[in-house]
Parts: sequence; C-alpha cells; structure tokens
Amino acid sequence: MHINSSPKTLKTANLLGAVAGLVNNRLEEELKVHPNANSTASAALNVIGMFGVCSIGQLAKGLCLSHSAMVRLTEKMELSGWVSRLAGEDKRVVNLELTVSGKKHLRDVLDTRLGTLKPIVSKLSATHQKQLEKILSLLIEDSVNSEMDAVSVCRLCDDEVCPEHDCPAHHKLDSLDF
Repeated sequence: MHINSSPKTLKTANLLGAVAGLVNNRLEEELKVHPNANSTASAALNVIGMFGVCSIGQLAKGLCLSHSAMVRLTEKMELSGWVSRLAGEDKRVVNLELTVSGKKHLRDVLDTRLGTLKPIVSKLSATHQKQLEKILSLLIEDSVNSEMDAVSVCRLCDDEVCPEHDCPAHHKLDSLDF
C-alpha cells in the first residue's frame, strides 16, 4: 500500500469517496434540466443570491474558476435570463444580480437538490442522521479558513434549511481573526 495509513482509515476514506461520487452523480443528473443548467451554474446563482450583488471576480474566486470561465458562464446565465449585469465601482468590474427568473430557477434548483439528497439521508435512523450531521459539521468546519472557503463549501447550500446562525462554515468564520 502506497498510502501510510491504517486499513480502517483507508476503507473509510474510500467509502466517503464512493458516497461523494454517488451524491455528485445524482445531483448532476437532477440539476441538468436546461442546456445552461449544471451544478456550477446553480452554485453561481446561489452565491450571487447569498451576496445580493456579486462581481464576476468574486464569483470566480468563490467557485474556484478562472475569470474567463466565469465570464463565459455568466454570459450563458444572462442569455437564460437568470442574471443581469450592473456597473461596478469602476469600468473593469462587472457586478451581477439575480433576476426574478433567476431567483425562481434558484429556488427550483435548491428544492431539487434537497429532494435528491433527502432519500439518501432518510435511509438512516434519526440517531444516525444526528451523528452524520455532527461528522459533516466537523469536516466542514475543518475545511473553512477564509470567507472564500465558506463560499466554496456552501455554494449549493439552502440557507433556509441551514441558516447562517446554524451553519458550521459560518461558525468557523466567526471564530477566525481576519
């Protein structure tokens, strides 16, 4: 074995990867309801919704995309009627905000996402669900070291289900000194 770790840790890591792949595949399948819809476009809409108004640069950073890739995605979202462009603080900055259609599409995306994930989690007992929530919260808190980390982790989160005051990523942000 090339990785220096216990077999139990490796098996757990392998199982986590398998579940992550399963969840990702199901979400991609369910969210592809429009030619310009995919998890990245959905995440972009959600991040814009989180900020209210968001620059293309902020969005690219939060989604870990290049600026040029974000510009191309923004153009597709604009053609779909989901976002509108606003002038930034200078001519180099383009800000985005959700349109009414974008807000409706985002709500549909978040509902679809939860509708896809709920049957997976529902297979667990209430006790196991609570244990899984604690474990996931620990993993999320450990992965957040900046505001952009939190944006990246929460890019498809439904803040109606996990409001800021109860979000492990925001709890971690609150504990960091910037």
